[in-house]
Amino acid sequence: MLILDKPYVSNFLKETIKEYSLPVLKNSFGTSLLGHDCSSFVSQNKFTEEVSKYPYPQLLCPSENSLEWIYQVLPDSKVAKNALLFKDKVKFREHTQHMFPDLFYREISLEEMRTGMPELPYPCVVKPAVGFFSLSVYNLFSASDTRNMIADIERRHESIAHLYPESVLDTTRFIAEGYIKGTEYAFDAFFDAEGEPVVMGIFQHYFASDEDVSDRLYITSSAIMQENLHGFTSFLQKINENLNLRNFPLHAEVRVDSRGKIVPVEINPLRFGGWCTTADLTWHAYGFNPYLSYFNKEAPAWEKILSAHDKHIYGLVVLNNSTGTEGSQISSFNYEQLQKDYNSIIELRKTDFTKFPLFGFLFVKVKHTAIDSLEPLLKSTLKEYIRVS
Repeated sequence: MLILDKPYVSNFLKETIKEYSLPVLKNSFGTSLLGHDCSSFVSQNKFTEEVSKYPYPQLLCPSENSLEWIYQVLPDSKVAKNALLFKDKVKFREHTQHMFPDLFYREISLEEMRTGMPELPYPCVVKPAVGFFSLSVYNLFSASDTRNMIADIERRHESIAHLYPESVLDTTRFIAEGYIKGTEYAFDAFFDAEGEPVVMGIFQHYFASDEDVSDRLYITSSAIMQENLHGFTSFLQKINENLNLRNFPLHAEVRVDSRGKIVPVEINPLRFGGWCTTADLTWHAYGFNPYLSYFNKEAPAWEKILSAHDKHIYGLVVLNNSTGTEGSQISSFNYEQLQKDYNSIIELRKTDFTKFPLFGFLFVKVKHTAIDSLEPLLKSTLKEYIRVS
């Protein structure tokens, strides 16, 4: 069963819902997308009854905004408690501390930052304890970085606090963590009805520099899948040893060090990549529908799938606003020029940059030998595409 909510649902997911009659909670956002007469809708009472009937209901929430509904309507359910365990990064670190005893972390309130910031071991990362989309995430390498972070949080606090519900983004509580060295990956997965992990897609996260914390570029390929599929599956089995999660989709971000050790950055509950990104990229790359696989309780036949898709790299480019100009001051973004500059684009999704700190998403396809062609997008501020009011 699906819960649809702001800010976005992709056409691919909407078409999947309609074609396969996937059950959806009937709410105002869902009816605005699918129409009042969509046969997939389930009333709130019936939906709540069905979800409450089972200890491990098969839920998917493409938008984290839907967590608010779960917390309010099903506050004592296993699904709500498990979602909160992963969503709250402090609780998650507490739960996994025995697995990563050497990883430093501590909770810091916004008030502490304002009145007496505790000393931190450098390098470290500070981010909201309940966060989303790399908002207010900082890599700190010195006391100067810490001072700059506090000033930036104060400057931006009011402008980003309203973007998502508090259950999705809480800018009053932060967590400081030891800096995890290694290659970063994101991957979509779910625990099936028996609690076994099923990996749905793996994406290497590229950064422009050590200081970069943005979500600008993710890529997937047959090689990336083959190199990490077994390790990430085993990693999830260990995570689930004390939780017994079932029918539980997730989007994980991890780092893999030079020895192959996997350390979680975060695990996001009840969804795949935010804004319908990574699951849709899996469809573009491999012709495989993760939404349908989850609801049909089918694991992808990766060996067969990957053998037929080994000639290209597929990428997701997040056009985050790194121009230095607030979206409210930007009158237009030149999407047409962007498409002319990069002939690797296979899909462009525009967003309202006056409401959210991003201009949209690109899905791209390049040959293995042409991966360097994406580097300008990785490093660009995108300032050349904006017109200021």
